[in-house]
Amino acid sequence: NNHVPMNTNQKAFTYLYNFAGYIRRILESRFFLDCSNYTETEKTKGLVERVVVETVMCTNYLNDWKKQTKAICKYLNQKAADSDFEKLAENLCRLEKIITDDMKDIFNSKDSFIFLTLFDKFTKLDMEDSEFAGFLTEFKNHFRSTKMNGNGLLFDEIDKDKGTKDKAVIISKLDMLEKLMLEYLHIENSDEEEIDTLDFVKKNVNPELTREDVELYEEVLDDLTLNVDNSSKLMDKQNRTSLVAIVAYSFKNDIDLDEWIVDYFKRNDRYIRNINENFIHMKRDLDEYVI
Repeated sequence: NNHVPMNTNQKAFTYLYNFAGYIRRILESRFFLDCSNYTETEKTKGLVERVVVETVMCTNYLNDWKKQTKAICKYLNQKAADSDFEKLAENLCRLEKIITDDMKDIFNSKDSFIFLTLFDKFTKLDMEDSEFAGFLTEFKNHFRSTKMNGNGLLFDEIDKDKGTKDKAVIISKLDMLEKLMLEYLHIENSDEEEIDTLDFVKKNVNPELTREDVELYEEVLDDLTLNVDNSSKLMDKQNRTSLVAIVAYSFKNDIDLDEWIVDYFKRNDRYIRNINENFIHMKRDLDEYVI
């Protein structure tokens, strides 16, 4: 019925005109036809298009996550790259070969973008895709109803007090799933290993820095964080190396962090567990803040 007005999701899609062709081709993939659990109504009401844009946003720009589909589309139209959509298309093609009927319901309109982001993380492990299928089966049949996160919540309880599209909820779900996946695959989470801060800062900011330089940056960081919520997850030991690296980056580029760090802590209460990705996202946020 061409007289029915567009709904919110359909209108939002019009703001992503730079990548409309990519999205249309992705929607024609067999994954969305045979390997997922969307109702016919959802398919006609723009829910699948929403899954695509949420997946690209969550996979590549989680630190800048937006709750509203329109805001995501506007952001991606300006910031995204062709490779973001090409990688998603490649991932969907791989998933088509391993998703069986008994696990299709995992890929629904609510959680698809979470599990598609998780698969993108899996692709970096250089393992057979069948291992991911095994994890999904174990998650559905066992982990989902028995495993809890650090706050004592099952996967489906994480969003019980917040919206399903809240950034903190998404990060919590992804962190839980990634930890479970690595445990299932018997892979030690290298992101939780002790990381030498000097080595990381030299590699990512300035190779000529000394340990004395890093000690100075740590002192500066301690002063900067006097004005933030010290109960924030951002103050976790695992996030300190990234914060020290940001201080080093600010020294190198003559950037004042006083206002940015307070603002950043107000806008974020979680960090990305992969330290390299985490630092890149924080640095991008700082660069955009000072423009």
